[in-house]
Amino acid sequence: MAGTLAVRLFRISENRVIDSFSCPAAVLSGESSVLTSLYRFGYFRRDCVLHAALYRDREMPASAVGYVDMERHLPFPQARLSLAVEEDELIVSTDSFARCVELSGLSGSGDRFGWHFEDNYFDLLPFETRRVHIGGKHKSGQICAKAHYSQNQAEIHWRSTV
Repeated sequence: MAGTLAVRLFRISENRVIDSFSCPAAVLSGESSVLTSLYRFGYFRRDCVLHAALYRDREMPASAVGYVDMERHLPFPQARLSLAVEEDELIVSTDSFARCVELSGLSGSGDRFGWHFEDNYFDLLPFETRRVHIGGKHKSGQICAKAHYSQNQAEIHWRSTV
């Protein structure tokens, strides 16, 4: 895997990236290696999260979020999620850091089981958009998304195009 590694320091309480850098990155299959260090950030407060993403040909095949402090000490906001649908993909975005976004579905007959989301329980930052393939036995229904520490819930009606 090769591409450009982007590392961001995001302050949750200010809802903004306070520092970032990028560098070329390459790792051979089946191996791991240190690609960079965080020394260039210097000292930073504990209400931050670290976000690293690998970009290749304008796509982001991998990303990760790291917490600087214990989760219970972090000031998670009341994130407002936005949902859109393109064919059988759910597009999720947020206005602020969204910890552990949970996706669920409800069919027209009230069935909450049988839904399959390609990704579920992920962190999302306001500069990211997550595309999630919708699968399972249902061909239509209401899809809901909610960040763990937020009371806000987003909903959208979905109908399969397959």
